[in-house]
Amino acid sequence: MTLAEVLHSAAEQFDPSDGIDLAGMLIVAAPAIIAAIGTIVVGVITVRGQKKGAARAGKIDAKTNEIHEQTVNDHGMKSNMRDDIDEIRELVKDISDRQVDQGRDIRGLRKDVGELRGEDRTAAEAQREFERRVQAAFRREHPEAPPL
Repeated sequence: MTLAEVLHSAAEQFDPSDGIDLAGMLIVAAPAIIAAIGTIVVGVITVRGQKKGAARAGKIDAKTNEIHEQTVNDHGMKSNMRDDIDEIRELVKDISDRQVDQGRDIRGLRKDVGELRGEDRTAAEAQREFERRVQAAFRREHPEAPPL
């Protein structure tokens, strides 16, 4: 017996002519109805989720394209991130070289200033010694005069 023959004979035997038969038919069909409603609900949720996911993926694609645009050398006259980083690297290297030179110059200046301070101390000490000798000579020659 085929499926069509089985369904045809079942339809001949089951004739829902009153409310009890309809209730029985509803009870028999309830699992299929619940499964159909569940399938529809899951389908609607899935479609909504896919639309939200597609929108989210579109935003991610746009950001990815923007990042790609900035990091590769294929967008014409605009400066890209790779070139900018190379320029910054060169600037930092130049600044570093200048700082090394300036450090050398500052060390030289410190050395020169230290030498000048040492010479100034020596000259001041010599000046004080000269003044003491002059005062001592003045006191020897003029013992009654007031000190200078």
